[in-house]
Formats: sequence, structure tokens, C-alpha cells
Amino acid sequence: MAMVSDTFSLLPYADNVVYVSRANYTKRSYIKYLNGLMERGQVKNVSLVLNDSNPKLSAGYGYGYGSRDED
Repeated sequence: MAMVSDTFSLLPYADNVVYVSRANYTKRSYIKYLNGLMERGQVKNVSLVLNDSNPKLSAGYGYGYGSRDED
């Protein structure tokens, strides 16, 4: 689900915005829309939470959450 009009009416009262998305479910256009809002300064202090990601498929930095096979 994308941001709704209630979100914009509450922004003046919020210190931070947390945008929760789901891997392989949230449309990329929603994230691009959010990026555009941030670039134009319409939304500030945004954090993105990505749920339901598969750490075995990802590459790069991580905190080691989840199970890990070790010898």
C-alpha cells in the first residue's frame, strides 16, 4: 500500500516517518515515489523497514540475524 492522504496531514506532527515494505511484494514504484518525495523535501527523516527478505539470497553487509550454517 502506498502513502495515503492521512500521512501527509500528519507529517507536520511527526519527527520521523517509518515506511514498512515487504520484499518481493511492495511495488518498486512505491519506493521510487517515496524517493521523489524525499528529494523534493516533502518528507523528511524517513526510515525504511524491509520485511520478509531472504538473507540467503542477499549479498553484502548484514548483522547476522537468522540461522547460519557453520562447520
